[in-house]
Amino acid sequence: MDILRIAALGTAGVLLGITVKGAKPEFALLVTVGAGLCILAGTVGKMQYLLGMLAQMKSYLPVDSSYLNTLLKMLGITYVAVFRRICKGCGLFFHCRAD
Repeated sequence: MDILRIAALGTAGVLLGITVKGAKPEFALLVTVGAGLCILAGTVGKMQYLLGMLAQMKSYLPVDSSYLNTLLKMLGITYVAVFRRICKGCGLFFHCRAD
C-alpha cells in the first residue's frame, strides 16, 4: 500500500510540475522538489528499518564490519549517481563544485 501512495505522490508531483511549467517555469522546479522531499520524508521510517536489519545481519556474519561498511558506502554512492543520471535525463542539472 505504501508503494501505491509513493507512486501516486510522484505521479501527481510530476503532472503538477508539467502543468505549472507552462505558466511559471521557476515554480515547476519547486513543485517537483517538494514532491520528492515528501516522498523522502515518507520513506525515512522504512530506511531506518532497513538499516536496523543490516546492522542485525552484520552481527550474524563472521566478517570484519569495515567490509560491510565499505559496501554500504558504495551502495549509497551508486544510488546518488543513478539519481543524478535520472535528473540529467529529465533536464534537471545539479552541478557540484569543490571550492
